[in-house]
Amino acid sequence: MRYSVRRTAGSPSGEDTHRSPFEGGATPPGSRGHHASSTLEPGQPTMTDDLEKTKTQISGVAHTALVVSNFEICKAFYVQVLGHLGFVMAFENDQCVYLFGGNTAIGIQRSESETAGRFDQQSTGLHHLCLRARSREVVDDLHRYLVSIGANVMQPPQEGPWAPGYYSVLFEDPVGIRLEVNHVPGRGLFETGVKFNPVGYE
Repeated sequence: MRYSVRRTAGSPSGEDTHRSPFEGGATPPGSRGHHASSTLEPGQPTMTDDLEKTKTQISGVAHTALVVSNFEICKAFYVQVLGHLGFVMAFENDQCVYLFGGNTAIGIQRSESETAGRFDQQSTGLHHLCLRARSREVVDDLHRYLVSIGANVMQPPQEGPWAPGYYSVLFEDPVGIRLEVNHVPGRGLFETGVKFNPVGYE
């Protein structure tokens, strides 16, 4: 695995905040030549628009905190991968790192347990963490990046049955925490007549 944390003079403790590679005028994936299912016409409603019309008092996930057993390696991994997705480092020290982007944040914290080991997906607690991408092209681009750094990709980009146009990549962090990045076009499950397909949850 090739996870390294670069140093710059302008970030906390000299740590690079890993700005998105598409800042500064570069073209982000999906801005040209979109797959038909990921293109939204001007004014076309999205899931965010539909959520605004519901009675829920929650606007999203504020943050997720993950405890890891191999902190230094995991810290480097998350800084690189989330940085590639455009997340910005808000705080870091020798106990945790906190990054934000896309209206949410992720914190990585050093485990204090003497028996901490690899993540068990079937144990009590987290099953997997999934982030929503803005387009299929972002999913494809992330997959290429994960391969380039030697990450453990469990499932390359492919469509899934849970919602129309569901497209995702599945991978693990260095201690086995299962991570997913997906894209669902348009209104997703808010589309008239569309229901969640519980494949794998039955």
